[in-house]
Amino acid sequence: MSSRGAIHSARRARQLHDFSGLSFGRITPTDLDGLIDYHDRAYALLELKSEGADLPTGQQLALTRLVDIIEASGRRAALFVAEHAVRDADQQVDASRTRIRWIYQQHVIVEAAAGLTLRAALDDFFAIALTPDLPAQRTECPLGHETVRCTCPRCRRYQVDVLAFAQRTRESRAK
Repeated sequence: MSSRGAIHSARRARQLHDFSGLSFGRITPTDLDGLIDYHDRAYALLELKSEGADLPTGQQLALTRLVDIIEASGRRAALFVAEHAVRDADQQVDASRTRIRWIYQQHVIVEAAAGLTLRAALDDFFAIALTPDLPAQRTECPLGHETVRCTCPRCRRYQVDVLAFAQRTRESRAK
Protein backbone atom coordinates (compact mmCIF):
# COMPACT_ATOMS: atom_id res chain seq x y z
CA MET A 1 0.00 0.00 0.00
CA SER A 2 1.31 3.44 -0.94
CA SER A 3 1.51 6.31 1.52
CA ARG A 4 0.69 9.57 -0.27
CA GLY A 5 3.29 12.28 0.24
CA ALA A 6 5.94 9.87 1.54
CA ILE A 7 9.33 9.39 -0.10
CA HIS A 8 9.03 6.30 -2.30
CA SER A 9 12.63 6.09 -3.49
CA ALA A 10 15.22 7.56 -1.14
CA ARG A 11 17.90 6.62 -3.65
CA ARG A 12 16.22 8.69 -6.39
CA ALA A 13 15.63 11.57 -3.97
CA ARG A 14 19.41 11.73 -3.39
CA GLN A 15 20.16 11.82 -7.12
CA LEU A 16 21.72 15.15 -8.08
CA HIS A 17 20.62 17.10 -11.14
CA ASP A 18 23.21 19.26 -12.91
CA PHE A 19 21.64 22.43 -14.31
CA SER A 20 24.95 24.16 -15.09
CA GLY A 21 24.25 23.90 -18.82
CA LEU A 22 20.99 25.82 -18.39
CA SER A 23 22.28 29.24 -17.40
CA PHE A 24 21.11 32.34 -19.25
CA GLY A 25 23.52 35.05 -18.21
CA ARG A 26 22.98 35.36 -14.45
CA ILE A 27 19.67 33.47 -14.63
CA THR A 28 19.74 29.80 -13.63
CA PRO A 29 17.04 27.26 -12.73
CA THR A 30 15.71 27.14 -9.19
CA ASP A 31 13.76 24.51 -7.32
CA LEU A 32 10.69 24.27 -5.16
CA ASP A 33 10.41 21.76 -2.34
CA GLY A 34 6.67 21.25 -2.57
CA LEU A 35 3.47 22.37 -4.28
CA ILE A 36 -0.10 21.64 -3.19
CA ASP A 37 -2.92 22.18 -5.69
CA TYR A 38 -5.98 22.36 -3.42
CA HIS A 39 -8.92 21.60 -5.73
CA ASP A 40 -7.78 24.29 -8.21
CA ARG A 41 -8.91 26.93 -5.68
CA ALA A 42 -5.68 27.47 -3.76
CA TYR A 43 -2.02 26.77 -4.36
CA ALA A 44 0.58 26.42 -1.60
CA LEU A 45 4.23 26.66 -2.61
CA LEU A 46 6.54 25.14 0.00
CA GLU A 47 10.21 25.94 0.51
CA LEU A 48 12.14 24.34 3.38
CA LYS A 49 15.52 25.52 4.60
CA SER A 50 17.91 24.46 7.35
CA GLU A 51 17.98 26.79 10.34
CA GLY A 52 19.98 29.86 9.43
CA ALA A 53 20.15 29.08 5.71
CA ASP A 54 19.12 32.00 3.54
CA LEU A 55 16.59 31.87 0.74
CA PRO A 56 18.61 33.15 -2.25
CA THR A 57 17.29 36.39 -3.73
CA GLY A 58 16.75 34.90 -7.19
CA GLN A 59 14.79 31.96 -5.78
CA GLN A 60 12.67 34.29 -3.64
CA LEU A 61 11.92 36.50 -6.65
CA ALA A 62 10.97 33.52 -8.83
CA LEU A 63 8.68 31.96 -6.22
CA THR A 64 6.96 35.19 -5.14
CA ARG A 65 6.39 36.08 -8.79
CA LEU A 66 4.83 32.66 -9.33
CA VAL A 67 2.45 33.32 -6.41
CA ASP A 68 1.54 36.70 -7.98
CA ILE A 69 0.79 35.02 -11.34
CA ILE A 70 -1.45 32.41 -9.71
CA GLU A 71 -3.29 35.08 -7.70
CA ALA A 72 -3.82 37.12 -10.86
CA SER A 73 -5.80 34.14 -12.20
CA GLY A 74 -8.31 34.61 -9.33
CA ARG A 75 -7.08 31.70 -7.24
CA ARG A 76 -5.52 31.95 -3.82
CA ALA A 77 -1.81 31.27 -3.54
CA ALA A 78 0.91 31.58 -0.94
CA LEU A 79 4.58 30.79 -0.53
CA PHE A 80 5.40 29.17 2.82
CA VAL A 81 9.07 29.39 3.82
CA ALA A 82 9.84 27.09 6.73
CA GLU A 83 12.95 25.86 8.50
CA HIS A 84 14.13 22.77 10.33
CA ALA A 85 16.94 21.94 12.74
CA VAL A 86 17.95 18.57 11.23
CA ARG A 87 21.70 18.84 10.60
CA ASP A 88 22.32 15.25 9.49
CA ALA A 89 21.68 15.16 5.72
CA ASP A 90 20.95 11.41 5.95
CA GLN A 91 18.10 12.01 8.40
CA GLN A 92 14.59 12.62 7.05
CA VAL A 93 12.87 15.96 7.76
CA ASP A 94 9.19 15.83 8.73
CA ALA A 95 7.94 18.78 6.66
CA SER A 96 4.68 19.05 8.63
CA ARG A 97 6.63 19.92 11.79
CA THR A 98 8.96 22.51 10.28
CA ARG A 99 8.58 26.05 11.66
CA ILE A 100 7.31 28.85 9.44
CA ARG A 101 9.69 31.79 8.92
CA TRP A 102 7.34 33.80 6.74
CA ILE A 103 4.45 33.54 4.32
CA TYR A 104 4.10 35.51 1.10
CA GLN A 105 0.67 36.27 -0.37
CA GLN A 106 -1.16 39.25 -1.80
CA HIS A 107 2.19 41.02 -2.48
CA VAL A 108 3.08 40.97 1.22
CA ILE A 109 5.51 38.99 3.37
CA VAL A 110 4.05 38.19 6.79
CA GLU A 111 6.49 37.11 9.47
CA ALA A 112 5.15 34.05 11.29
CA ALA A 113 4.31 33.80 14.96
CA ALA A 114 6.92 31.86 16.93
CA GLY A 115 6.36 28.12 16.79
CA LEU A 116 3.85 28.09 13.92
CA THR A 117 4.27 24.78 12.09
CA LEU A 118 3.90 24.30 8.37
CA ARG A 119 0.95 21.97 8.98
CA ALA A 120 -0.92 24.54 11.11
CA ALA A 121 -0.21 27.31 8.59
CA LEU A 122 -1.49 25.18 5.71
CA ASP A 123 -4.63 24.21 7.66
CA ASP A 124 -5.37 27.91 8.18
CA PHE A 125 -4.57 28.82 4.58
CA PHE A 126 -6.86 26.19 3.11
CA ALA A 127 -9.67 27.04 5.56
CA ILE A 128 -9.43 30.66 4.44
CA ALA A 129 -9.25 29.66 0.77
CA LEU A 130 -12.59 27.89 1.06
CA THR A 131 -14.31 30.78 2.87
CA PRO A 132 -16.56 32.70 0.49
CA ASP A 133 -16.81 35.89 2.60
CA LEU A 134 -13.13 36.78 2.15
CA PRO A 135 -12.15 38.22 -1.24
CA ALA A 136 -10.25 35.83 -3.50
CA GLN A 137 -7.82 38.58 -4.34
CA ARG A 138 -6.86 41.74 -2.48
CA THR A 139 -7.71 44.84 -4.45
CA GLU A 140 -4.71 46.74 -5.74
CA CYS A 141 -2.86 48.85 -3.26
CA PRO A 142 -4.16 52.43 -3.65
CA LEU A 143 -0.57 53.68 -3.57
CA GLY A 144 0.45 51.32 -6.37
CA HIS A 145 2.87 49.33 -4.23
CA GLU A 146 4.53 46.41 -5.97
CA THR A 147 6.96 45.58 -3.17
CA VAL A 148 6.94 42.39 -1.09
CA ARG A 149 6.70 44.40 2.15
CA CYS A 150 3.86 46.81 1.41
CA THR A 151 2.74 48.52 4.61
CA CYS A 152 -0.01 50.79 3.32
CA PRO A 153 -3.29 50.74 5.33
CA ARG A 154 -5.25 48.68 2.77
CA CYS A 155 -2.59 45.96 2.63
CA ARG A 156 -2.28 45.89 6.42
CA ARG A 157 -6.10 45.72 6.77
CA TYR A 158 -6.16 42.64 4.52
CA GLN A 159 -3.45 40.97 6.60
CA VAL A 160 -5.34 41.71 9.82
CA ASP A 161 -8.55 40.25 8.36
CA VAL A 162 -6.81 37.06 7.22
CA LEU A 163 -4.85 36.59 10.45
CA ALA A 164 -7.96 37.26 12.59
CA PHE A 165 -9.90 34.68 10.58
CA ALA A 166 -7.08 32.16 11.02
CA GLN A 167 -7.12 32.74 14.79
CA ARG A 168 -10.92 32.25 14.95
CA THR A 169 -10.54 29.04 12.92
CA ARG A 170 -7.93 27.68 15.34
CA GLU A 171 -10.09 28.57 18.35
CA SER A 172 -13.19 26.88 16.89
CA ARG A 173 -11.18 23.73 16.15
CA ALA A 174 -9.91 23.65 19.74
CA LYS A 175 -13.49 23.54 21.13
